[in-house]
Amino acid sequence: MDFVTLPRTNLKVSRICLGCWQMNGNNANINWDAQPYETSKACVDKCLELGINFFDTAEGYAGSEEVLGRCLLGRRQDAIIATKFGFRDGIGTPAYSAVQIDEAITKSLRKLQTDYIDLLQAHFPSFISNTEEAITELKRQVSLGRIRSWGVCNFGPKNLKSLIDMGEIPVSNQIGYNLLWYLFDIRWVTMYCGTSLTSDRLQPTMEIPRAGGDSYMQGQGHSGPGLQPSTAGAAQWQLHDLAGCTRGPEEGKTVCTNKHREEQAWTTRL
Repeated sequence: MDFVTLPRTNLKVSRICLGCWQMNGNNANINWDAQPYETSKACVDKCLELGINFFDTAEGYAGSEEVLGRCLLGRRQDAIIATKFGFRDGIGTPAYSAVQIDEAITKSLRKLQTDYIDLLQAHFPSFISNTEEAITELKRQVSLGRIRSWGVCNFGPKNLKSLIDMGEIPVSNQIGYNLLWYLFDIRWVTMYCGTSLTSDRLQPTMEIPRAGGDSYMQGQGHSGPGLQPSTAGAAQWQLHDLAGCTRGPEEGKTVCTNKHREEQAWTTRL
């Protein structure tokens, strides 16, 4: 298994991360059929057996934090846990104040049955009421040892640039980037923000859905014309130069006129 150290941290994570949205304690919901605890635990057991130590969950994944915490009892030290704040009241959840971020962390710690979270991320930009206040609170949580690092999810170019302009660079940006959900061209994020996504700055994390559940693959920061992460034993893909992609009418969207987009090569090694 290949590993990467998340920027500005001592967190050494596997390039493959298990997405735990589908872990719901055998309670079906609008997103997933019921998944028995035994199935969830078997997934976690297999990941650890293969050297996968990175697990992604969220406050908004109904039942997921509780199940993951239970699955990792007695072996918390072997795992890197990423969770998120957002969706505490469902889709219509308003933005979080600093106090509500603190409350969300407290609840996640209890559900996960741990006294620290390795990576806490804002699930969407809309869940941050005041950016400066939120960052101050996240840094306070790091100083308290309740979280070890902080990052973001689903942040488009404007969102990231606003952080960079404040002198703040999150450890990660977890984005949807697959055949079913193409959130935006990650190379365009690099150009818009005026910074290279090198390994010592920002770690993009790609969502690669596979049969049987939600799984993730770490994308290596790359300052060249394309992004070429690869893993052993999972999806392997190559994204060729996407010159010709331009900003679309909505935040985080792109319109690609490059005929070479068809050169995207996907393979799966099982």
